[in-house]
Formats: sequence, C-alpha cells, structure tokens
Amino acid sequence: MIFNRHLSACIENQNLAVSSNTVDFMTSKSIPVDFSLLRKLIFKLGKNSLWLKARSLYKSAVSMGCYPALQGNLYCRILSIPYSLSEIEMMLAFEMFIVSNAGNIQNPSPFNQALQIVLKRKEEDDVCLSDNDYHAAMSRLMLAAQNTNPKLGIKYATVNVCKEQVFTLDHLSALKWLNKNMKWAGKVWLFS
Repeated sequence: MIFNRHLSACIENQNLAVSSNTVDFMTSKSIPVDFSLLRKLIFKLGKNSLWLKARSLYKSAVSMGCYPALQGNLYCRILSIPYSLSEIEMMLAFEMFIVSNAGNIQNPSPFNQALQIVLKRKEEDDVCLSDNDYHAAMSRLMLAAQNTNPKLGIKYATVNVCKEQVFTLDHLSALKWLNKNMKWAGKVWLFS
C-alpha cells in the first residue's frame, strides 16, 4: 500500500525515473502494483518519448495480467484491445502483435487469415459503455496506428456479434513497419 502511494505521488509530480524505479523494485520484491498507476506511468513515459522504459513496463504489465495477452492460433490472429486503453498503450500493443506475427507477415501464405484487431466493448468490471466512449476509443485506435513509424494501415472490416468493431491490419504497412523496426523490436518484444 505504501509503495503504491509513493508511486502515485511520483507520477503526479512527473518524476518518471523514480516512478519507473519504484515499479521495478515492487515487481522484484513481488509487491503488487496498482494497475491503474502502472497504466498511467506507461502513458506518461510514452508521451514523454521514453519509449524504452514504456515498452519494458508494458511487457511486464502484460505478464502481470494488466493487459490481455496476445491470442491466436494457426488460422486466426486476433489482437483484442480494450476500449479503455490510451493511444500509447494501443501503439505498444500493435508493436507486440506485429512482432509476434512477424513470420506470417514476412512470409505470407494463401492459407493465413488477415491479422485482425477487435476493439472490445466490455472489460471485466464494466456494466455499460456509452457510444461516445466507444467512438472515442475508435479515434484513439486510429491515432495509435497513425503514430507508429512508419504508419500502420488498419481498415474497418465488420462488427462482431458483441457489437465490437473489427479491423484488419494492412499487410503491406505491417511489413514496412517490420522491415524498419524488427532489429530493435525483436529484442524488445521477443526476448526476456
């Protein structure tokens, strides 16, 4: 509890280095980190272009269960993005998703389905989501795709049975992103 209060104060005071060190210490000692604070820290690190630390903390947060893990099988590659994520978090999810599917992107076969992105309407504790909130999440999703370097193309595909928007990741833009970024991205997202 005391560490989370300390973390909160550091984040509010924009002391991102101490905040990051606090999270590292807490995780090394198996002290539970408040996920809302962790998400706020990742957002602020990204907004301040501290990408190396933002990526490291995002990867740790996925393993802690703060974010949904990547899912998929041989015939279906789907990235589920909760509507509540910031554009920074969505961008990091795109990176992890693309790197984890690098083989399919670099060596496509006619049997591979397109990579899909589903913007989730509900999270575990949510009761009701307004259309305005969901449309704002769609705007953040598009912004996240445009903020990658190079930009990613995502195209609207359909609405699923849960009334969630489903998008496809443009293969050529993902390939272009991989060609430019795989050297560093493979080290960040594939290795511990």
